[in-house]
Amino acid sequence: MVSVPIYRGYVSKAKFAEGYALLGLILSAQKAYYSEYGNFYRRDASINPEDFMSIDPVLNIDARGNKYFSLFVPSTNVFDGSTNPQVSFTSYVTIPQELKENNGKNYLRIIYDVTVGTRANGAAGDGFLV
Repeated sequence: MVSVPIYRGYVSKAKFAEGYALLGLILSAQKAYYSEYGNFYRRDASINPEDFMSIDPVLNIDARGNKYFSLFVPSTNVFDGSTNPQVSFTSYVTIPQELKENNGKNYLRIIYDVTVGTRANGAAGDGFLV
């Protein structure tokens, strides 16, 4: 009987890998955008449900084929106060309802700054419900 909870933990981690892969795709696309334009791609967005999308034509990201993590915001106007928007961005990926039960968080987040690299990466926030 001990093996069932262990198995469920492995399955949950595998599902979350899709969300982290989407964050990695956003990070790569943002770095490419930065190298071409000298700043990160910005949308006037927050972490409200209506600002999340499944496809972003500017960064050429399409998450519609993902099974679990298909909604994201490539960059937001939510900053931690020390983040310079010209050389950094914050991105969010929603955690689907069926996976929230495991950790109580609402989204995965990455904060990236050109000068220091990735500053935060992981599940966060009380935010909103999907």
